[in-house]
Amino acid sequence: LPRNEALHLKYKPVEQDVPNFGFSNSSYWFKGIIVNQTGQWQSPVIEVANPNIDMVHLYLFNKSTGKRTKLMGDLKPFAARGNRNKYFHFNMQLLPKDTIHFVLNVQNSGEQFHVPMSIGSENYFQENENTEQLIFGAYFGFIAFVLLLNIFFFYVLKGRSTLFYIGYLCCLLFLQLSLTGFGFKYIWPQSVFLANHANPIFASISMFFLLLFAQDFLNTKTYLPKLNKWVNVLKYYMLLVMAGAWIEVNAIYVFSVVSINALSIICIFIIVPASISILRQNFKPARFFITAFVFLIISVFLFVLKNAGIAPSNPITNYGLQIGSALEVLLLTLAVIDKFSQFKTDALSRMEELNELKTRANESLEQNVKERTAQINQQNIQLESQKEEIISSIRYAKRIQDALLPSEELLNSLFDENYFVFYKPKDIVSGDFYWASPVTTSSDNPHRLSLAAVVDCTGHGVPGAFLSIVAGNFLKQSLTERTVNNTAEALNFLNDKIVTTLSNQSKNNWQVRDGMDLALIAIDYTKHKLYYSGANNAAYIFRPTETGPELIILEPNKLSVGSVTEGNVYELKTVDIQAGDTIYLFSDGYADQFGGEKDKKLNYKRFKTILSAASQLPMSAQRRFIENEFEAWRGTTEQTDDVCVMGLKI
Repeated sequence: LPRNEALHLKYKPVEQDVPNFGFSNSSYWFKGIIVNQTGQWQSPVIEVANPNIDMVHLYLFNKSTGKRTKLMGDLKPFAARGNRNKYFHFNMQLLPKDTIHFVLNVQNSGEQFHVPMSIGSENYFQENENTEQLIFGAYFGFIAFVLLLNIFFFYVLKGRSTLFYIGYLCCLLFLQLSLTGFGFKYIWPQSVFLANHANPIFASISMFFLLLFAQDFLNTKTYLPKLNKWVNVLKYYMLLVMAGAWIEVNAIYVFSVVSINALSIICIFIIVPASISILRQNFKPARFFITAFVFLIISVFLFVLKNAGIAPSNPITNYGLQIGSALEVLLLTLAVIDKFSQFKTDALSRMEELNELKTRANESLEQNVKERTAQINQQNIQLESQKEEIISSIRYAKRIQDALLPSEELLNSLFDENYFVFYKPKDIVSGDFYWASPVTTSSDNPHRLSLAAVVDCTGHGVPGAFLSIVAGNFLKQSLTERTVNNTAEALNFLNDKIVTTLSNQSKNNWQVRDGMDLALIAIDYTKHKLYYSGANNAAYIFRPTETGPELIILEPNKLSVGSVTEGNVYELKTVDIQAGDTIYLFSDGYADQFGGEKDKKLNYKRFKTILSAASQLPMSAQRRFIENEFEAWRGTTEQTDDVCVMGLKI
């Protein structure tokens, strides 16, 4: 309104010390007169001590001029007030014997609307503010201390009720910061949204956590199942109110403000009789719970009555919520401690019972232990003897297996000493083995070829070793078969023999499904040819070039020997070889070894890198290099599988 019209509105006397309009979104006008009866300049201050008012206008009128003061309210950032006071201060200057008429316009958007207005000096209000900050500092410090204490309880107890109580304390702390204006002053001074919505937001969340805490602490699901269902309904409605508090639509906002005040009263009046009922069922911590909520009922009831405009604004109604909540927080914390104490007492009682049962059991078991110990000692002696016999047999089997491997004389004669074998069984005996033999072609121009193979039989240890002997015999037998004239036919022959030998079924219809992977090569030094066939195992050729070793990969058929029941499936591959080529045959044990910093497989990519580096070394040094790389990767990790790598240099 124009300032002259504002002065001449129809006013009526204020009947309350502090005007209180309940939950209102109206605009109210106040008129007053300030007279300076002294002969000196005066600087009075008008204070509106409600930090949650949306808009405050002050119009000043004297004999010479009128002026509108700076607009204040929480619809603007806190810095727009021009001072650091959480209340609204209007400074004036009065000439000696001067009279000023003022009109104060106050607006709100639906929250509790009371207008505590005072006139005094700046020093007077500063002293009041210092006292108030001291009181509220002690209050907030107490809430923060209790919050930290309960965080410690949760760390020790790991209880859900303590976690819900921590959530309640956090929201209560922020609610009180918002109600008292300290939140807008210190924490969210730039957020106009929180300045207007923080009260219903934190109030609804704190009540939601309080309901969760009461449900879990009092175990209403067990003691009062019917009431527990209604508490669940209240929780869901509280979530609806919580969501409405975030929406910037005035009607929805007013609904959330009124609802949270009403729900607070309802929830508290539900919790108290529930606590009394549960206390009668010998749940002792409920006595602190009841006392805490009696204090909270009184404080919240007075606070809501003041908000609704029914009770007057005075120190009791203004600060009763803080006093009641502090007592409630203290008593609820004592309830948590009492529950922990009862839990500890019950636990000690159960521990004593268990110790008594344990003592009786020990006395009974002691005799049994003596008897069983004598039996176990005798069994251990027998088992140790049997173990030594088994290990001795396996070591003897290793000597037999080693004797079946190609001798150094044979390998030297076949490959002119340009070879190495890195052979490392996982256990004493191995499922991997290497094989070599000369063979003479049956063509018109017969000449000798050098055969070599690395074979990986299913499993390791004794089962793998048995299968390796079977495989070695069939490879040797293939040399005299008329139908076998190349490496592919040798693998097909080997497959047929393995399938026939291991396909017998027992009475339980159980079938042996073992087999083997291998790479078989034949080197024709006269024609500089290499013939290759493979079952799941490739062969690598590293050929020296000016830019480094070039890798040639001979890919296998993806079928294990012993897994194919019909047809000749293995293929023959022919490669031209030249002086300097290094050929590598291997099982999967090297690439599958776990190790390294992250305990992962070495994998074929690293394996190729190791072989590439090894191919540039003399054959006498390659085996040591490959073994050192393997052991460095494995470290302290257990060996994963049998390992066999054979290298041949042309």
